[in-house]
Amino acid sequence: MKRKFTRVINKSGKWYTGYIEEIPGVNTQVRTLKEVRENLK
Repeated sequence: MKRKFTRVINKSGKWYTGYIEEIPGVNTQVRTLKEVRENLK
């Protein structure tokens, strides 16, 4: 069974932030879009 989650990615200056809406506390802040996507996996 696979579950789908909503990831939210924002860019502020040189930093990207991302989080999963359905899971509190799952967030990341990094320099590249690739890194934020990998961290949210």
